[in-house]
Amino acid sequence: TRDSTTRQAALMFRESLDQDARFVMMDLTSGNGAELQSRSKASDLAVQTDAALSDPSLRPVWLRVVRKGDTFTGFIAEDAAGQTFRQVGTPVTITGFASQAFVGLGLSPQTGFSAFYPAALPAPNELATATFDNLTVK
Repeated sequence: TRDSTTRQAALMFRESLDQDARFVMMDLTSGNGAELQSRSKASDLAVQTDAALSDPSLRPVWLRVVRKGDTFTGFIAEDAAGQTFRQVGTPVTITGFASQAFVGLGLSPQTGFSAFYPAALPAPNELATATFDNLTVK
């Protein structure tokens, strides 16, 4: 269960920009560590695999998502140079995922459920900030 103090910054692959689109994302939350989340069927709720951070106060943290065909694997690195990555959970396969997908960044203040879920309610009085740098799409 997430509370209103959880913030979420993410790297995301989306099949479309529809609110209920299939997606895979690797995110970092202020309260739950790193997560690999996915929605394999449009309109379904996302499923996730958590990875505890060795030191939750440690920043920066490096995130990586690797796509090979329909399979996505999430990684996290906690070293300052972002050189030592470890896999988060097991790879996610979404059969028939669009070969040309949207790749981007996500940020949510999260009140109740994540803004990345179809049933999420807006958080009109809450803001979240994150700094993204060293971005590469290959």
